[in-house]
Amino acid sequence: MTRRAKEQRQKRLELKRAADTPEEAERRLKWALLLKTLDAPARLRALSAPPMLTWHSSHAIVAPAGRFELPIRVEEAGSDLSYTFETKDMDIDFSITFEGLTSVEYLVHPTRCASHESTVRGSLDIPGPGTVVLVWDNEYSWFNAKELSYHVGLKTPEPDVSTAKSPVSLLDVELDSRKQQYRTLNESYDMLQLQCTKRATSIQVIERQIEELQRELHEEKDLHAVESAEAERVGRQIDSVAAELAALSWRTLSPPLFAHVLAYCSREDWKRWLVSISYTAMI
Repeated sequence: MTRRAKEQRQKRLELKRAADTPEEAERRLKWALLLKTLDAPARLRALSAPPMLTWHSSHAIVAPAGRFELPIRVEEAGSDLSYTFETKDMDIDFSITFEGLTSVEYLVHPTRCASHESTVRGSLDIPGPGTVVLVWDNEYSWFNAKELSYHVGLKTPEPDVSTAKSPVSLLDVELDSRKQQYRTLNESYDMLQLQCTKRATSIQVIERQIEELQRELHEEKDLHAVESAEAERVGRQIDSVAAELAALSWRTLSPPLFAHVLAYCSREDWKRWLVSISYTAMI
C-alpha cells in the first residue's frame, strides 16, 4: 500500500469513528470481545466458574410520581439475570427492557406487583450484548413514596471446555483469517484505485470535448444569426424584384390586347392591378 493510500485509510478511520453505523458498532464490540478472549489465560477461560455480578439495596426510595431504574450492561448473549424485590407498604409497577444495538424490547412488560404482600422473584436469559434496565415505576401514585428492597444477579454463560481453544490456536486462526482478508481487500482497493484513475482521465477528456463542442456551438449560432439576417434581406429583394417583374410584364402587352385582357377582369382584379401600377410608379 502506498503512502497516499495509507493517509487516505487514516482519514477513513477518523471519519468512521465519528459516524459509526449500528453494524460497525457491533463489529467493534465483537472485536473487543475477541481481544479480551485472546488476552485471557487459557486455563482460566476454560475452567474457571462464570462470574456472578450482584446489585442490591435494602432501602431504595421511589419518590411519589417517580421511578427508579437499574441499568445493567451485558457483554455476552445467554447471560442469566435473576432478581427478587419487595416493597414495604404498597404495590409498585415493575418492568424490564433490553436495549440492543439497534432496538429496544420488553423482557418483562409493565406489571403492577403486590410486592408488599410477598417477594417477587424471576429470572431471564438475556438475548445478546446490550443493556438491561430494571424499572420500578411509581408514577401512578402522586402522594405515596415506596421503600424498595431488591437483589439482582447477572451470571455469564459457562464456557464449553470441550471446544475451548487455547489463545495460541485461536490467535493463529484469527491471524490467518485477517491476513487473507487484508490481501483480498488490498487487491480490491488497488483495482478500484486504478479504475478511479482511468475514470478521472475519461472525465477530463469528455470535459475537453464538451468545451470544444460548446465553442463550435457558439460559432454555429453566430453563423446562423448572420445567415438568417442575410436570408431576410434577400427575401425582401425577391419581393421587390417580383413586383417589378409583374409591372414590366403588364407593359409588354399591346394596348388592344391589354384592353381585351382587362375586359375579363373583375373589380377586385382591377383593384389589384391599380395597386401594382401604383407600386411600380413608386419604385
